[in-house]
Amino acid sequence: MLRWEAISKPKRGPWSSEEDNHLLELVDKYGKKWSKISSILKRPFYVVSKRYNIISWSEKDKLKLYESIKEHGYNWTKIMEKFPDKTLVEVKSYHSTHSKTDPNMNFGRWSQEEIRLIKESISVRGRRWNEVAHDVGTRTRFQCATYWRRWLCKLGQSGSISDEKAL
Repeated sequence: MLRWEAISKPKRGPWSSEEDNHLLELVDKYGKKWSKISSILKRPFYVVSKRYNIISWSEKDKLKLYESIKEHGYNWTKIMEKFPDKTLVEVKSYHSTHSKTDPNMNFGRWSQEEIRLIKESISVRGRRWNEVAHDVGTRTRFQCATYWRRWLCKLGQSGSISDEKAL
């Protein structure tokens, strides 16, 4: 498909529930032939496939992915045995964009250990949030950045982390 064809499709913006249902019906009928489905829905094919990867995950699938990672770690071969209808790319993509499927992530209050780790990591790495999150180990990069920004705003500091009482 030419670039102009992809960007000139008339449909843009949020998906309605009717469109989501229509997309699911079309995938049942045509399989994952995104070009064909794209022409029917009048949306770019990459948007259609991405949308399908989001809406095709049921709560049961999400829980199954969470439990699989908890049981097998990141052994994708074993995890994929539980998802015969999905590709490895779909499963990894969903997992990487939905942190609640990661049993190693904490979504509650920050513990003293996490606070100590984020302070140490930021003093060494600055605001490279991927690296900071890796050092903390139980938080996403977004959680680390948000926590740090809220802490700084609350204290009215410019970014110094020398105040031990702050966190």
